[in-house]
Amino acid sequence: VGANTYACGTAVKEGVLTLAAGASLPSDQIVRLEGGVLDLGGATQTVLALTGTGTVKGGTAQPTDGVYPGGVGTVGALAFQNASVEGKVFVDFAEDGKSCDGLTFSGAVDLSKVTISFANPEKIDKSRSFVLLSASVVAGKPVVENCPKGFMIDVGDDGVKLVRRGLAVILR
Repeated sequence: VGANTYACGTAVKEGVLTLAAGASLPSDQIVRLEGGVLDLGGATQTVLALTGTGTVKGGTAQPTDGVYPGGVGTVGALAFQNASVEGKVFVDFAEDGKSCDGLTFSGAVDLSKVTISFANPEKIDKSRSFVLLSASVVAGKPVVENCPKGFMIDVGDDGVKLVRRGLAVILR
């Protein structure tokens, strides 16, 4: 079996694309999930970018340019089943500002090698909070870039939220 030598991106539209080993996909190409599943086969896979909506499972995705849930300029969600991600995650807000991109992890996730960057913070509905990431357990803290003015990142045990800054009163 030889190396892949094609020069186009990879789109997983339905079903499962299972990789036999790390570096099965060209590292300079975009992988677009369109409802399908990318099974990393327990390996680490470096690609240029990971975009779309679908599921990544069984390994570590290392996009050098970034992760774009939904796609560039489009709101969507990516799921990770027993998988992790390293690199920059770009978060888009919908035109009406009421929703944003999200990531869901079926297990624990370490965010110490993740940067969250907000692509269009001017679109945000300032009256809302947003769930950016959910997981059973969250370890580490991400680097944050271009956080919307008046908001901050709240990293909890089971997820990451974008919340408004301000005085909080907790009644117990």
